[in-house]
Amino acid sequence: MEITAISELVRFQNDRGLTNQEFKLGDELTNILEEVIETRGLKSKDARRRAEVMSNEIMRIGEESIETDIVDAFADIITFAIGSLNKIGYDPELVLVEVGKEVNSRTGDMINGKFIKHETEEAKSGWYKANYEKCKYDAKENNDWCYKKEDT
Repeated sequence: MEITAISELVRFQNDRGLTNQEFKLGDELTNILEEVIETRGLKSKDARRRAEVMSNEIMRIGEESIETDIVDAFADIITFAIGSLNKIGYDPELVLVEVGKEVNSRTGDMINGKFIKHETEEAKSGWYKANYEKCKYDAKENNDWCYKKEDT
C-alpha cells in the first residue's frame, strides 16, 4: 500500500486511539470551527470556547442527522479546504504531508477523548514544525492558480 498524506493522518488517528472514540457530531463540529476561528488570530482556548457555543447552536438546528448526509458534509469540507489551499497557492497534498509529519512527531495522552500533547521541553525538542513554505506552488511552473490579496 502506498503511503499517502491521508494515510499518515489516519495512522496518527489510529496510533492515538482517536478512531476508537465515539463519534459525536457536535464535538467534530467544534474541532473544525475551532480551527477556522484560529485563522482570525484567536488563541486556542478562546477559539475553543467560541467554537463550542457555535457548535451547540448548530446542533439545535433541524432534525437528527442521517449518516450519509454527515459523510457528504465532511467530504464537502475537505473539498472546500483543498480549494482554499489552491487559491492561496499551496499544494494540498504537500500541505497534508507536512501536517502528517508534525502531528506524528508529537507525544501526549488521551484526556476526555481529546489528544493532549506533552508540553515539556524534552517533548517539544522532538516536535517537527510543518514547513509550509516548501508547499507553495511555483507561479512560473504552475499557472493553474491565482492568488489575489484582498484589499485591506
